[in-house]
Amino acid sequence: MRKIIFRGKRTDKDEWVYGVPFFEDDRCYMIHDLFICDEYQCTGATNTEVIPRTVTEFTGLYDKNDKEIYEGDVVTMPAYGGGKHTTFVYFKNGKFAVNGSHYYFKDIHPGKMEVIGTMFDKGEVENEQ
Repeated sequence: MRKIIFRGKRTDKDEWVYGVPFFEDDRCYMIHDLFICDEYQCTGATNTEVIPRTVTEFTGLYDKNDKEIYEGDVVTMPAYGGGKHTTFVYFKNGKFAVNGSHYYFKDIHPGKMEVIGTMFDKGEVENEQ
């Protein structure tokens, strides 16, 4: 079974929260730290407000260092003709992909990739409050 998890940047700190997103009153929250869930509700969960456009999904894949690869991650991979190419992971046409060094919309080859950051790093995302 595939691990389905999302992440989002907190609105109050420059930190990631991992869990399941939901929207309420035009705000986005991440449910995390679940204790007990049944078919009707989850108890013991924590809800943290996150910046909506930073919510991205885990691809189900791991890079060459066994780090989870998420949509929006910046990765390096071998470049056409040698060297390294830097690109980011995105979702298009029903699958996760990257732009290759010599062409667009390339399948992800996680064993050859290394996650080096996210497209939301270094305060580039402003809180949308």
